[in-house]
Amino acid sequence: MNRRSALKKTGWLLGSGVAVSSSGLLMQSCMEKARKETIQTTVLSSMEVEMINGIVHHMIPDPELPEDVSLAIPLYIDITLTEYVDGETKETFIKGIQELQRTCSGEYGIPFLDCSKDQQLELLKKQELEFIGSQQPTFYGMLKQWVFEAFFQSEFGVTNYLLYDPLPGGYKGCVPVAEVGRIQHSNDVFKL
Repeated sequence: MNRRSALKKTGWLLGSGVAVSSSGLLMQSCMEKARKETIQTTVLSSMEVEMINGIVHHMIPDPELPEDVSLAIPLYIDITLTEYVDGETKETFIKGIQELQRTCSGEYGIPFLDCSKDQQLELLKKQELEFIGSQQPTFYGMLKQWVFEAFFQSEFGVTNYLLYDPLPGGYKGCVPVAEVGRIQHSNDVFKL
């Protein structure tokens, strides 16, 4: 391997490690903001924050989901839209959330937040089917990615849903899920 190739690969590894750790710090920052009484966002309106919070409870139907985690996820998405995505992606997301609201109003005559849980779930299932069938990035696909990305960077998500071992032994790369009961992840990514 030549020196230039080695430096390029090392830089890529360092960059991806910094991105993962900074993303975890971003979620911790959002958790702190969610614990405050007033939540300020840049891109999302307060109604859209509440709407995403409601969607989070459908995607992660855990009755023990802490409120600060579910409120931090829309903040995480707002910061991602503000700082880390291009204008086209931001526009796709904003148009998508507005279209979901219009669809809800058209089908049920009321806003998304006023719909029953069953009506909300029905609309989200339709969004899921559109996402699966689409070859282009969709609002729902981005939303789903960012919700789970943020959730699995929270202490609650890591400790309750992943196989988290703060003092790991050897790493076994291919272990059946039935044997361990949870998805295994690298413990050095999440410094909790």
